[in-house]
Amino acid sequence: MTLRGFYTLSAAGCLGGWLWTIGSMASAGQGVWKGCLFKMLLHVPCPSCGATRAVMAVFRGDVAGAFCLNPLGLLLAAGLVVLPVWLLADLLRRRATLYRLFLRMDTLLQRRRAFVVFACVILVNWAWVLFHQ
Repeated sequence: MTLRGFYTLSAAGCLGGWLWTIGSMASAGQGVWKGCLFKMLLHVPCPSCGATRAVMAVFRGDVAGAFCLNPLGLLLAAGLVVLPVWLLADLLRRRATLYRLFLRMDTLLQRRRAFVVFACVILVNWAWVLFHQ
């Protein structure tokens, strides 16, 4: 991925994440999307089920509640706060520190051991979601 493409996609992702969160909070906490397609088709929650509600809980100050809904929601909420600031800092300082981190993470996840650890974290999170729904 090119530097420009990465920053364009990252900015669009941050904007989309904020619009989704604000829209979800404005719709009385019910969410913009009224259900998980994965759950509707397979009758099993997906690894990210509850993440939107978890992000909203974090922004309301209920971190423990957010963790119970979906631990990955904490990371998403942190990303919604940190990434726009990081993108703006890179833009203003004319640096590419976030892009360099992306390239390092991409290289790391190409290693089998790191990928397996990452996949296990997602599976553990999924188990958490399954047993807390």
